[in-house]
Amino acid sequence: MTIDPKAVATMAQDYTAAWNSKSADAEASFYAADGEIVINRGEPWKSRSGIAEMAAGFTRTCLAFRSSATRYAARDRMPSISGP
Repeated sequence: MTIDPKAVATMAQDYTAAWNSKSADAEASFYAADGEIVINRGEPWKSRSGIAEMAAGFTRTCLAFRSSATRYAARDRMPSISGP
């Protein structure tokens, strides 16, 4: 599988905008309807609605957190996105 660095950068910028909007639904929209996410080796948050629930909780507890998404790297067929 070939990963297009420009597509990864665009997706990362769009995801960062969704994260910074504090809209749980906007963030969850980047996941497949049956997707899941695991935070810190915890139990998985499943489905878009579960991911939105996780994002909403994180937004409530980390009000000042903003991402700048200034670094993008692709590894193991999955884009990895991180800030400075």
